[in-house]
Amino acid sequence: MDEPMLLNPLNDQNGAVDVDEIESEVHNSSGGVGLQPERKTILEKLKELSFQRQQVAISCQDCVDSSSDQCVPDETQINANLSCDPFDDTMEDKTSSDECHGNDELLQIITALTKRTEALEKKLIGSDQEILSLREVVKDSGRKVQQLEYLVDELQFKFDSSLSHLGSMCNTLAKPSVFLIGGYNGVTWLSSLESFSPETLVGLTPMSSPRSYASAAALDGHIFAFGGGDGMSWYNTVECYSSRNNEWMECPSLNRKKGSLAGICLNEYAMGGYDGDKMVSSIEIFDPRLNTWRMGNPMNIPRGYAAAANLDDNVFLIGGMQSNVQILDTVEVYNVSSGWSVLGFGSIGKRSFASAVVL
Repeated sequence: MDEPMLLNPLNDQNGAVDVDEIESEVHNSSGGVGLQPERKTILEKLKELSFQRQQVAISCQDCVDSSSDQCVPDETQINANLSCDPFDDTMEDKTSSDECHGNDELLQIITALTKRTEALEKKLIGSDQEILSLREVVKDSGRKVQQLEYLVDELQFKFDSSLSHLGSMCNTLAKPSVFLIGGYNGVTWLSSLESFSPETLVGLTPMSSPRSYASAAALDGHIFAFGGGDGMSWYNTVECYSSRNNEWMECPSLNRKKGSLAGICLNEYAMGGYDGDKMVSSIEIFDPRLNTWRMGNPMNIPRGYAAAANLDDNVFLIGGMQSNVQILDTVEVYNVSSGWSVLGFGSIGKRSFASAVVL
């Protein structure tokens, strides 16, 4: 039996079939003597295939070389022929790196400046608001300064007036004077006491509380203010002013609260008035020896807002109001011995809120 023929059909360099080597191996093999016809035929076929393959390889290489020369652009060929200097490449890389680094720093500076500008704009807005607020404060302060200046001027005027009137007050109190006690000035209820003379109006020590609709009478160098009210409530309190000491003292209170009453200095009579509900006809008489008020005989007609005056031992009570709508035209007279009587003085007519004095 023939040994198998080992063939290495590929060339190590170009991969083509090496027919000569195969033929040499066939002849040198033990079974190579007297090659059979079919083997010769195969060998011829292999030679033919090897030749064809070599022709094809040569043709492909020529095409590749031709294509390379024709397809490469001139610019590419020129660039390819240029010498590449490693130092130039390094300088270009360094320049590019420096430019990138500079751009980054510039961006950082721009960002920082933008943030700083925004912060300054916010501070500017806050400053504008603070300026507006300060302007309002300045305006308000200006108004307050004007008020304080006015108050200082007023206090200075009062102080100067007090100094100038200090000496005249003693002289005024030492001679007959007209005293103005309490009242209402259209804004507030007054507790003031003032001594009036044709030349000056001297302020004296005020009462302990505002008092209007009160009655006043003088007795033994003292002024008594009794009853009245402060616009919200009625009083039964009585205060006594000493012209010698320029001070008020608290006195025994009336038995009933009342205002708009009449007063007379004959043993201090407090007559009629309004108790907050109705007009009254009661009479209260102050006894300085007992330092108390006692009830006297009532009037014939309840009345308030009447005028009172005393003549000799008689007390006259003129006009007034019997109710909130009824004004009186009658006169009542009180005599210590005979009591109250109604006089037919129709000539006075209806009147209230009047005053009477005896010369």
